[in-house]
Amino acid sequence: MDKFGIKKAIQEIAEGNVVKMDSTDFKLHLFYKSKVKYGKPIIHAIRKNIGKPIDLHLTFDEFKEKFSEYKFYNYELN
Repeated sequence: MDKFGIKKAIQEIAEGNVVKMDSTDFKLHLFYKSKVKYGKPIIHAIRKNIGKPIDLHLTFDEFKEKFSEYKFYNYELN
């Protein structure tokens, strides 16, 4: 799997693709475009081994600011 930076991650999300953040915190971090036309356009879906899933909403600027140091790759939903 080819990893990429924040710029390509933003492009992939804007095109409607799901990207996964490369992390070591035992959580699954997915980012995708919200289907709702109002509010913040990116959903940050956090899935942990235990507990309830968390969905946070971000703007593209917030996403860029908070996650610019991470690597991402395309994620295929089953």
